[in-house]
Amino acid sequence: MLKGGITKAVDINGMAASCQRKEALLFYKGRWLAGPLPADVFCLYYKSLGRIGHTGFFDGWANKSMGTFYSVEGNTNDGGNREGDGVYRRIRSVAATHSISRWVI
Repeated sequence: MLKGGITKAVDINGMAASCQRKEALLFYKGRWLAGPLPADVFCLYYKSLGRIGHTGFFDGWANKSMGTFYSVEGNTNDGGNREGDGVYRRIRSVAATHSISRWVI
């Protein structure tokens, strides 16, 4: 994000939870506050970890009526593991998403 010119990203520390921008939430715990755009950042919460454990970029709707969106995310694989081997474009469910926030304003 810093290489892309997002100066507000200085607070990101490598942990997925630091990617949630609380002052710019679009979606939080099942509730829409505003519509997402490509490059908005989503976070997934893992009960087993007790925290946000994965993040990526919203990349448009796969099927808006079904609540699925395309994502671009690192540290994943074809099977969807959050400890993966590369950067992939995937399909995610809004229902499984903890938050989506905007970094580019």
